[in-house]
Amino acid sequence: MPTNLVAQTLRGGLFTRIVGRQVRYFGQLPSTMDEAARLAQAGAPEGTVVVAETQTASRGRLGRVWVSQPGNLYLSVVFRPSLATLPLLSSLGAVAVVRAIRAVGGVNPGLTPRLKWPNDVLLDVKKVAGILVESAIQGEQVSYAVLGIGINVSLEVEEISPDPPKSRLPAPSTGSGLRLYERGEGTTPPDPSPCQGEGPAAPSPVPRGKAGMGGLLPHATSLNAVAGREVARDALLRSLLEELDRLHLELGQEGGKVMAQWRELLDTLGQRVSVIAAGQRLEGLAEDVDDLGNLLLRQDDGQVVTVTAGDVTLSGQDFPHASPLPRRGLPQKCHSEESR
Repeated sequence: MPTNLVAQTLRGGLFTRIVGRQVRYFGQLPSTMDEAARLAQAGAPEGTVVVAETQTASRGRLGRVWVSQPGNLYLSVVFRPSLATLPLLSSLGAVAVVRAIRAVGGVNPGLTPRLKWPNDVLLDVKKVAGILVESAIQGEQVSYAVLGIGINVSLEVEEISPDPPKSRLPAPSTGSGLRLYERGEGTTPPDPSPCQGEGPAAPSPVPRGKAGMGGLLPHATSLNAVAGREVARDALLRSLLEELDRLHLELGQEGGKVMAQWRELLDTLGQRVSVIAAGQRLEGLAEDVDDLGNLLLRQDDGQVVTVTAGDVTLSGQDFPHASPLPRRGLPQKCHSEESR
């Protein structure tokens, strides 16, 4: 039976103000996201953390299954953000994961974690971690949000079936008047307008279980594989919780600073990409991101499209002289609605 990861982490000291005020550890769960949502609905305080060794019904982006083997790191954190800060939670999580890996991963020089829009954490151009945000909104207030993180620490990629069965876990009850939203990136209430000028784009609600931490194959790796040694999961968890706490406190005061750090980590910008969004394929230059983390895609006809969510593939062709444009004065922007 595996050693209690949370007990190991707490023995080493956990210095946070909000994240980790309550930490619950399970040997196995259907999903840490669902357990955290259940606790949030029952009144759990902000910063409550759910950790599991394995998950039997974890979910991935665009209907994919997130494979949950023992020896990795799976957790979800309850937040109670404002509508203004809700869209930034996933970017916050991505920055925290990168910082934690840098702190304890012991990766080789030149293999510092980077991000592929919107939130895939990469090492050596392979996915090592993914992030999911789900939220419940009542009226104009966020009842709660759950930030889920999965990090491949000792993942054995060759042992994974390429087509694992999809789970059919029912969504937890949200109570009267609550609406569930989820994205692989920060979540905001839907905006019925298909096109907009300088205002932020927002996604439509999607069925629960359609967005998540992303598929693993065939481009996955693990911290142990890249570092060439065993990375201590308790140190990784401790560092991650402390980074989440630090960034969460910073978000309430300087949200733009968090987003600037996230933007600096994006390898997608300046490259030609193909985006599958709302059932259609868009191609062009990943020129920049807006203040909410939406991708600004300049198509070949010169139009700038704001992509709020989608599946991005790098075409392998860089634009050698491309540089991000100023955030103001861009052409009219349309947004595609889909789970990231």
